[in-house]
Amino acid sequence: MKTAFKLLLAVILLESVATSVVVVRRLRMSVPPVPNLNKLDDDAADEIQNLRLRAIEGSSEDWRYLAESYLGTGFYLAAERCFDHAAGMAPDDDQAMYGKAFCLERVGKTAEAVEAFKATIRRADPQLAETCWYQIGRCHLRDGNEADAEKSFRKTPNSAAATYQLIRILLRTDRLDEASTLLQEQLAAYPNSLKLTQLQLQLARLRNDPAAVEEWASREQRATYMLVLEYGQSFITMFAARHGVSAVLSQAMQLKNTGTLQERQAALAQALRIIRRNELWNYRSVFLAAAHVEFGLGNLQATRSLISEIRKNSNDGTDILELEGLILQQEGREEKARQIWERALAMKPSVDLHQLLADSYANNVEQQALHQERVRYLRSVEAFRDNELSTALEGLQECVIMQPAHAEAWFYLGETNRAIGEFDKAMAGYAQCLRLDPHFDRAGAASEQLKSILQMNDRR
Repeated sequence: MKTAFKLLLAVILLESVATSVVVVRRLRMSVPPVPNLNKLDDDAADEIQNLRLRAIEGSSEDWRYLAESYLGTGFYLAAERCFDHAAGMAPDDDQAMYGKAFCLERVGKTAEAVEAFKATIRRADPQLAETCWYQIGRCHLRDGNEADAEKSFRKTPNSAAATYQLIRILLRTDRLDEASTLLQEQLAAYPNSLKLTQLQLQLARLRNDPAAVEEWASREQRATYMLVLEYGQSFITMFAARHGVSAVLSQAMQLKNTGTLQERQAALAQALRIIRRNELWNYRSVFLAAAHVEFGLGNLQATRSLISEIRKNSNDGTDILELEGLILQQEGREEKARQIWERALAMKPSVDLHQLLADSYANNVEQQALHQERVRYLRSVEAFRDNELSTALEGLQECVIMQPAHAEAWFYLGETNRAIGEFDKAMAGYAQCLRLDPHFDRAGAASEQLKSILQMNDRR
């Protein structure tokens, strides 16, 4: 009897201990936040909800993965809490700490973000540390603290983005010589950068140098975006394509370069099922991509059906008209196709549309030459705007030979010669443009500006 009683007592004791462990464990367990997932498509919402349930009793990796999914879908506050919990579970997880700092910055908690970035730097590799110092500098700028922002940007002298921000501070604080030195170094590495060109233009204005102002204002028109100044979107994009329609579309994009038309058709069909079910009509480009795939497979009726769906739920456009013309051409209705393409050209001229028309006029030499000339002209203007001046010059010289009455071609020939320093030829181009079209205001303004600069240089 005593033995049985002792056994019963032992069982009760063990059960009590087990219950206590469970209770303590549940008390210690954190529950992930539950943002409003209604803005997501159903598939993405279900997948994230499953991640949340897994994280409740999961590892730090589970919490970080959930945090990244929240971040990729725009739930920054929820992401910050999950990153913080993951970092607490695994203090050596640099990515969790950086994710926390990133989210704090996104929601405007700049002071907390700075501390979190600094905590990340203490363990980070050089590349991550450079990113953190740049983000710290941006936080200080948001707070109006230029002195600490400058110190942060100076810690990463090899970062083009940080140097750009430093130059801006130097210009605002009238330290023009140092700003000029740094600008020349950066322009040597990125000679056609829009952002750096704009800083050089600002420097010329601060130095009251009209000739330099004119030169850099001209270059600004041909400069391109080269510097990456905002890392946020690229970081978010890393996690934005994990779930739901975004994941399916990411797969479809990969198949665009590596897959067959049938594989792309299947991936886009899956995406369209999600889009239609959730009425996500802003994904117009997906319908258009699917229409092109169906056309490529010879499914003309399916192509037309997708075009109708686009028009019903979104907006018309030259891209739709171009595809409609291709369908008509495929059906042997060449004249109708040309009418559609001409209508699209009236809305927005493009190289592709002119090339389609040039190809369609195989038996009409005059019309074919006209559209080929427009192709040459538009490509030459694109080359000028991309600062590919030798290509632009060659193309525009051909344009004015083939179409000597094309006033706009003469204007851009003048602009190109001006950009390469052939000022007499530039003036001749503007003059011929104005002879052909006396009301071409841009040519008149450009001619007067260049005259003023040349006179100013003669007086020096």
